[in-house]
Amino acid sequence: MVDVLIPGELSVFAQVLKDYEIDFNQARTVLENEAKESMRAISCTTVEDFVTAVMSGDLEYFLPIMDMPFSTGQNYLLPAQTIVRAIIRDTANAAEHRITVDELRYLYNVMVGRSDNARKFGKHMSRQGLDSHPMRIGGKVSRGFAIHWGLSDNAVEELQKLYLTEVDHQFGDDGKITPLLRAHD
Repeated sequence: MVDVLIPGELSVFAQVLKDYEIDFNQARTVLENEAKESMRAISCTTVEDFVTAVMSGDLEYFLPIMDMPFSTGQNYLLPAQTIVRAIIRDTANAAEHRITVDELRYLYNVMVGRSDNARKFGKHMSRQGLDSHPMRIGGKVSRGFAIHWGLSDNAVEELQKLYLTEVDHQFGDDGKITPLLRAHD
């Protein structure tokens, strides 16, 4: 049956292909779709995930730090938890949160892996597209980042209830986190 129909329709099909309008620019354009975005996300390294979270202000990426149990040899966990608490506290009061290169390095050490040298870490982040800038943080000028954390007011309130203590609320949005970190170096 197919052998009988194909010869009769072949000339019509060839004419349809010949008359079909082709947009060569669109044919050369790569399609962005969910599958492609999923492949991109799967193939990201932990460093790329970290940088993307910082650049996009994805605080949820850093929340697992708050639930990590402390064990001997984890010199970076307590300072990282203090930093995340400060972010949660300050996000409700300010559009942007300023964080030093060294503070970001504490988060990196917990989420990605050890980076002992702040200068090398800053250069590494710069190569990843995350450039630090001189800014006033905690009453002094340091290299750091201004991050806009993307959370709704309801989410901030929930996180404050979950992770902040009365002592955390006593520290204002004035950079007093830095002295707290020095005690853990």
